Amino acid sequence: MLVFLLLSITKHISIADSGFVYANNGESDEFNLYMTNSASVLDELFAKRSYNKNHPPIFVPMPKNFSASKTRRMKIEFMLNYVKLFDLNWRDPRLTWNETQFGGVTSVLTTSDMIWIADAGISSAKTLDVVSGLATQTVQIYSNGTISMTTPYYAETACPIYANVFPFDSQNCSIEILSLSLATEWISMEASFLNLPGQLVGNGEWDVVNASAVLFPPGLTEVMQIVTFLIIIKRVPNFYVYVIALPCFILTVLSIIGMFWTPNTKKEQLTKLSIGLTSLVSITVLMGMLADAIPKTQVFPLLGIYVVACVGITSAACVVIVMYSIPKPGKDEQKKESDLKNSKLKEAKIGSLPLPDTENQIFSATLEVRMNWRDPRLAWNSTKFGGVKSVFVTSDVLWIPDTRFGNVKTLDTVNGMSMSIAHIFSNGTVFITTAYYAESTCGIKASTFPFDKQNCSLAILSLGLESKYISYGIGIENESTVTTGNGEWLITGALPKTYPQIYTNMDIVGFLIMIKRVPNFYVYVIALPCFILTMISIIGMFWSPNIKKEQLVKLSIGLTSLVSMTVLLDMLASEIPKTQVFPLLGIYVVSCVGITSLACVIVVVHALPNPEKLTKREIEKLKEANKGQTRLRFVIESIKEFTWHRHFFLLCFFEAMNAIGFIIFLSYWED
Repeated sequence: MLVFLLLSITKHISIADSGFVYANNGESDEFNLYMTNSASVLDELFAKRSYNKNHPPIFVPMPKNFSASKTRRMKIEFMLNYVKLFDLNWRDPRLTWNETQFGGVTSVLTTSDMIWIADAGISSAKTLDVVSGLATQTVQIYSNGTISMTTPYYAETACPIYANVFPFDSQNCSIEILSLSLATEWISMEASFLNLPGQLVGNGEWDVVNASAVLFPPGLTEVMQIVTFLIIIKRVPNFYVYVIALPCFILTVLSIIGMFWTPNTKKEQLTKLSIGLTSLVSITVLMGMLADAIPKTQVFPLLGIYVVACVGITSAACVVIVMYSIPKPGKDEQKKESDLKNSKLKEAKIGSLPLPDTENQIFSATLEVRMNWRDPRLAWNSTKFGGVKSVFVTSDVLWIPDTRFGNVKTLDTVNGMSMSIAHIFSNGTVFITTAYYAESTCGIKASTFPFDKQNCSLAILSLGLESKYISYGIGIENESTVTTGNGEWLITGALPKTYPQIYTNMDIVGFLIMIKRVPNFYVYVIALPCFILTMISIIGMFWSPNIKKEQLVKLSIGLTSLVSMTVLLDMLASEIPKTQVFPLLGIYVVSCVGITSLACVIVVVHALPNPEKLTKREIEKLKEANKGQTRLRFVIESIKEFTWHRHFFLLCFFEAMNAIGFIIFLSYWED
């Protein structure tokens, strides 16, 4: 501390006593006068006074009812000039001077490393970097002690996404600024936004619609003051409309036209079904693109609903094609139809004929951790120092115990330019609150993925101090602060954790974070399409008898469905964790592949001979036999004839397997 002060004093005395005359170098007299006077101001502030940047100008004995105190709280003002710039203003009474004593100098410029900077940072930030390059941060100090500092930040902060109308969504993203060390009894904060024309600039995908400064409701800020810059952004939907929605619409329209433009005769039935399944393959590829684009939240997005609706419409059309068809017209009907067509060409009055009806297993989180310990070297008798029971200092002047997170891949402090502030009490107890962005390994138990729950731990230990030197205590001050997840995960709880002493010379404690996955994305984008594809392929292969003539066409139906499932498997491969236990969703998709593959094998191995053509006499006898039948009797006989064929039992068997698998899969879904 003494070395620092001596160096600082030497630096400023040399500047003030240099007596350099700038006019000798061609500068103006008024510039020479200002530089001389401002150097005197800096000498007065930083050399002659007992200014210590590590000692904040905070009135620690402030009562809880701070409005009753004669001493005002430190007021910190924030102004958002642009989405990339912050103006930070506060008043330090140690940096005031009388303008008349220093040639009327009302303000001076200096570098930020010379002064104490208010402890105020962006909450919930993953990354907070000062964009300054090699330049030293400049601050402006006014004669009343007000300090103004403009800082460009690059920040990555959490923003809850409401994706119900994606890609036509607008989002409200907030930048919350608070002090982790200084409560409302010591500081107050204000925020404003300087709105200038052309100031709100987005990127290619997002437009910044508006920005404003708001304060948190009083009930939420009893302990700490929080100010918020609310930035409203709107997504530019062009990419998603032209690349996903429009092709999906075109594929659905073309498949429906291909299946229903002409009568659905027995001869064309399977060909039309293959048209529908081919369209489903293409839509499945679009779903793969959609999976990379949509946020994984509890609400399934509008674009996802539309694509799934296209899958449903095409699937329903395929089912209708298979279940409803008309017999191939005989020669008389063909001749009659040809005559009618010819007459239509000749006679314009004849109208048209009516036709029949979670991989890398990394857990990332932003944490605000308060650490306290007692250092007897920092104890003092408060009666000897005017009753001062506690002081604030910056953390860089303290010895901090060698304590770290033991199982992290990345650990960054999120503090911007301000130094962490420590609160020291007269008994030597030190409190420091630090914001971290941590990426920690978390063993994923994926047996019930995507309905899984995980317990991720953050271990805290000392590598340099053995357990005979230090002991740890662990706790959670306010559980409500750890219940916020992201779109894909919900935090269900957090508990302090004490590890067994595996090593006799090391104490290990930590936090156990319990999280639960939101499965909507995986159910609607992977599992449901897989169920529909399996259902349609089974109907296509076993709705009618598997005769030799149709064998290869039915096989192509199954193989087309397998191609679509391969696309789903590719989507699944990028989502599921690579663990020893194969996940539930993977088992279900592979079972769908197995069911369809087995159905394809049966279609190939077992086929009936082609039916013999009936003679004219046999057709006449058949018509005579059906003449006296009522319509109800005819329907009953048709159903009985359909259900007593072998293909019907195969249809029921495979559909039952498909339905049971889907029901078992969904049974793991808990609210």
